[in-house]
Amino acid sequence: MPNEGSSDLKYEPQVDDYVVWTTELGQIHEGWVFFKADPPVAKRGWRTPQQYITIEIGVKKKPECQYEKNNPHKYIHVLLCCYKPQWNELRYVKHRVSKYDNTCVEDNIYPDYKSQDGKYEKQRR
Repeated sequence: MPNEGSSDLKYEPQVDDYVVWTTELGQIHEGWVFFKADPPVAKRGWRTPQQYITIEIGVKKKPECQYEKNNPHKYIHVLLCCYKPQWNELRYVKHRVSKYDNTCVEDNIYPDYKSQDGKYEKQRR
């Protein structure tokens, strides 16, 4: 369930969500969730790492290089790390189909809602 500004809602960011991150210092960052790390596995004798996401805050085309042939990486992505304790500072905005298609997907926040087909057509008559 997306965080709509209520402290009661726990938002779990997913890849291809568009989020706005207002830090505790008041800085505002926004962009697409590019990567989400798997939950960490505790190993004896090692410090357990924190789960994190990266937020893509900028993209620019890579300069042409005469030494690289057929490089599949065409862009430079500017990514920002956001660790799990900071996820409560994120605000969900929208979700896209994939990183290759920015078409937004309508999230059905109200699953019990049934639209009234033809309601407005009847009122226009």
